[in-house]
Amino acid sequence: MRKTILIATVLLALNSLSIAQFGKNVHFVGNYLAGRNIVDLAVQGNYAYCADGYGLSVWNIEDQDDRFEVARRPTPGGAACIGIRDERAYITDSRRGLATFDISDPENPRLIDYLDFNPVALYEHEIIIVDDVLFMWGAYYVRILSLEDPDQPELLSTTRLPGEIDCAIRGQYAYLSIGNYPRTLAVMDISDLEQPEIIARLEEPHLSSIMIRDSLLIACESYVDNDSLYIYSLADPEQPSFISGVPIDEIQDH
Repeated sequence: MRKTILIATVLLALNSLSIAQFGKNVHFVGNYLAGRNIVDLAVQGNYAYCADGYGLSVWNIEDQDDRFEVARRPTPGGAACIGIRDERAYITDSRRGLATFDISDPENPRLIDYLDFNPVALYEHEIIIVDDVLFMWGAYYVRILSLEDPDQPELLSTTRLPGEIDCAIRGQYAYLSIGNYPRTLAVMDISDLEQPEIIARLEEPHLSSIMIRDSLLIACESYVDNDSLYIYSLADPEQPSFISGVPIDEIQDH
């Protein structure tokens, strides 16, 4: 959940919507004090599936005025991030591995598989599921897993990279923000899932979160008092080209 509201702001600009116009269509529905540290969640149907450090927490959200927890299951490590595909929930377990839960009965989830990683990943993890492929990353590693058998994810490849990582997927390419300082914007060819390859690198000292909208890559730079958004064209997917950058304050003032 590292994608920031700052990137959402630029998406509004790309859609030619002002923040004021957007605000007219958004209203506060409610909130709920969960009583624990919810670090990531995914919603499917009338249920919210949460990674809460302890494990998997499932909440019935059908009634906005009466949301309640219906199940909680532990994971061996610290549940950090969750992805949903059909009747399976996949949870990255900080410093350990990947837990697979059967959620066909949301109120009685079952741990059906646990995949330990060696070497272990560190701290934050993120998940993207594209068709029957799961991508996960955190500090120092990007892992690609097959979900051809949804009950037993198969590790296809592990790529070690220096420092913190953020990632976005488009077609046969993964775009990575890598490192601490200076950071690198890298292009990874994932056409061969078992042997992904870095094919291009751009040194961009402070880029952190990245995402993709159509043929644009949008990146957030956060450094001391200099918060900015940068837009790159992916017309040539192997060589992102810089289009423009703007300080966040200038976007917020419009």
